[in-house]
Amino acid sequence: MKATLAILLALSLLAAACGNDDDTQASSDSAETAAGEADTAEGGDDAGPDASDGPAPGSNAPDDADLLNHDAYWVAEVEPPGAPAPVTQINDMYIDIETNRATVYAQMRLMGNVVSPPQVDPGECTETQAGDRVCHHPNAVYLNGSGEELQASDGTGAWWVKHSWVLGGEGYYNCPIAPAESYDNCIDVEGVLLDDGITMKIGGVEPGTADNFNTRVPLIDRSPVAYNLITWRDDGSGPVEEFNLVFECQEVVSPFDGSARTCPNSPDPTGAQPGSAQTEEAADGETTDQPGGGGFSLNGFRYCEILLTVEGDNGAPVFEVWGTQGVGPCRDDAWRAIDADALVAEFEASGVRMNGPRYFVVDGSVDTAAATDDEEEQREIRAYGGIDMQLLATIDGGIADAPYNPVRVLRTATWTFNAGTEVYELTDSEGNTYLMQSYSLIQEPDLTADDLASLGDRLELPDGWSYNARVLDQDMQVPLAPDGGAIVVQDELENSYQRSSF
Repeated sequence: MKATLAILLALSLLAAACGNDDDTQASSDSAETAAGEADTAEGGDDAGPDASDGPAPGSNAPDDADLLNHDAYWVAEVEPPGAPAPVTQINDMYIDIETNRATVYAQMRLMGNVVSPPQVDPGECTETQAGDRVCHHPNAVYLNGSGEELQASDGTGAWWVKHSWVLGGEGYYNCPIAPAESYDNCIDVEGVLLDDGITMKIGGVEPGTADNFNTRVPLIDRSPVAYNLITWRDDGSGPVEEFNLVFECQEVVSPFDGSARTCPNSPDPTGAQPGSAQTEEAADGETTDQPGGGGFSLNGFRYCEILLTVEGDNGAPVFEVWGTQGVGPCRDDAWRAIDADALVAEFEASGVRMNGPRYFVVDGSVDTAAATDDEEEQREIRAYGGIDMQLLATIDGGIADAPYNPVRVLRTATWTFNAGTEVYELTDSEGNTYLMQSYSLIQEPDLTADDLASLGDRLELPDGWSYNARVLDQDMQVPLAPDGGAIVVQDELENSYQRSSF
């Protein structure tokens, strides 16, 4: 037991130094899903999931669908050397969209028994089987499924370590989760949402602690969504990944409120998410997303693509479309640092086109020719400047390079919109309508979803063309062309639209 507690302490110290409480399954999966070079972290206090404190001025405003992918009952296991059985870590995490508050209730268990936090009331201590003296945890609250946090046990629940922060707002006093007699290595930590709109960074705010932090990000290429936590430590030359934890979602009864939540679903259970505007303008779309309103919505999903012009098997040039969809976030700092000219040399390309960042405005997609399991296993992933991307398509021919010029796209995927979604339409001089599928920050870096309703005032539309925003009163699926594929146009800002009327 002493060896096990020592390992728990080591894992916990990693978290404490970085200002986080989630410490279990060591994994090589998705080791680079979150960047360590992000902004200084800021965060929350001991308020519960229903706290009413609002986000701090200037904090990021995440897309609800993105942020709610953190909300679940997360479980991970690690097999420490010398331990009689795997150590189970539980993170029962709640997200309050109204306040940008994240709240985590955490436990460590060994062979079904809670080993952290110690199961004793405030001011009390006990001894482990190994003779170690352990006392009440400073961050512990007693949960019995009533929806309240008790300050003393009532014999019906258990003690859990609680950490809670507001993204871009209040921080909290973090003590390591490992059981101890005295908790004297606690630090103040805060949390922020990174530019990808989904990754949280939690770190210390005291001198000497700010360079050590954790990043948290849902792995939305899986269904149900999994959860990745990485600890980072500055070795003097910059942040280095130190520990990688992968949590799986379980639909079990929460100790906080006695309810079982549905695990977040991936936008694409196969990982082959829809392509961007350029993919759609020149590629065979490979989308297998869930349609309609259930689970995860693509609306507001940020992604980036790189188009490489390379020599095909027949000697003619082809386009390789690489994208972050189904792989991980398009981090702003890493994206801006990519040297396009260097990519040309590295991959022996004759040209490269940076396509992003972009945001979907569709809710989902349906693909009549989804990838097989064998095809999915063979998907190729490559790192571009620290951003993982998968090969979405290898295509012949050219891509659209002129605004308002319709291009046929040979794909089988169709976009879906939910009732109540605001959509943005172009109508050409012949009365054909085109629904926006994604907007771009390439030409207008400050463009936001709030700008789309009035975007027509900024566009230089051809004679006879018009722009309109409206709210759907029923679910809608954008049809493919009667003779196959999709007809796509872009405006001069590189926002993409698909023809919806024939």
